[in-house]
Amino acid sequence: MAGLDPAIQQVLQQTLDGRLKAAHGEERELTPPPRLKAGIFVRALTRRAEVAGAAAFVVRMGTEEAGAVILKVNRLDGTVLVLNQTRDGKGHLVWSQPLGGWTPDARATEWCDKQVKFDPDLWIVEIEDRQGRAFVDDPIV
Repeated sequence: MAGLDPAIQQVLQQTLDGRLKAAHGEERELTPPPRLKAGIFVRALTRRAEVAGAAAFVVRMGTEEAGAVILKVNRLDGTVLVLNQTRDGKGHLVWSQPLGGWTPDARATEWCDKQVKFDPDLWIVEIEDRQGRAFVDDPIV
């Protein structure tokens, strides 16, 4: 990199190091953290819920390696929290609430049915827990 402008050298070095400074000075990773295969994640999640005393069911099995995952957390009172796995601006996994929080079960089922039409590799997991726990480590936003 000798002979290059110092600013270009810095960007190249940061790129080689796997990070890049955004225009406002925040450091960002260029590659997102590794992700578990969907099938492994779903099996671990259902086991975790069952160990904690909740029930978890695979409502729809998607692609083992890379299918997206939607969670339906059912409090058994007619309301469901739908969580959709996504990434934030830094590439970290988060769970979004596409329906804006707790919603009637019928509305959640209708939304999930529409998502399956767009993504046939989609996994849907329903967790039945009166406390409304999702049993995920990533933030719910």
